[in-house]
Amino acid sequence: DLAGKHADFTVTVLQVRRRTIPDATDAWAQMVTGGQAQNMDELREIVSQNMTRSADESDREAIRAELIRQLVEGAELELPEFMVDEEYEHLMEQLRHQLSRDHMSLEDYANMMGATVASIEQERRVLARDYVRRSLVLQEVARREDISIADEELDMLVRMVAMSSGQTPNEMSRSALKRMRKELEE
Repeated sequence: DLAGKHADFTVTVLQVRRRTIPDATDAWAQMVTGGQAQNMDELREIVSQNMTRSADESDREAIRAELIRQLVEGAELELPEFMVDEEYEHLMEQLRHQLSRDHMSLEDYANMMGATVASIEQERRVLARDYVRRSLVLQEVARREDISIADEELDMLVRMVAMSSGQTPNEMSRSALKRMRKELEE
């Protein structure tokens, strides 16, 4: 009702702040690294090493992703529809859960994305097929190469994932824990 009408406001400024950039001194280098670097030269070396390590990890991940993509693309296999259906339901449940946290319905989300509910469901179905295909290929590679993960490592990963979602493994549903264990084993 107030659109287009004139309004006057009185504002009280409580505080004015100015961002200042600290001088790059040896003392600052010690402070920002918690004593790891004693001077700016050591800080530069640490930053350089971190950047190199990060770039190396990024390169390894890109190579790994490309290798997996090629393996999955080249694989000839029939996808069990029950697995695709199960993955699809899981993806839709994840989406619904995320949307409920944002107080949105699937219809609202579709409208916001300029899509239809049917097209979003179809996208999730395609994703489910891709995930199942990838999972089956990686399971076969692990079987052929006799790759496994120790139960202790698997339990630790499950706990980490649960905690990152703000839950304890005990708070998570039994099916979510079973699914998580299965995915991590793959």
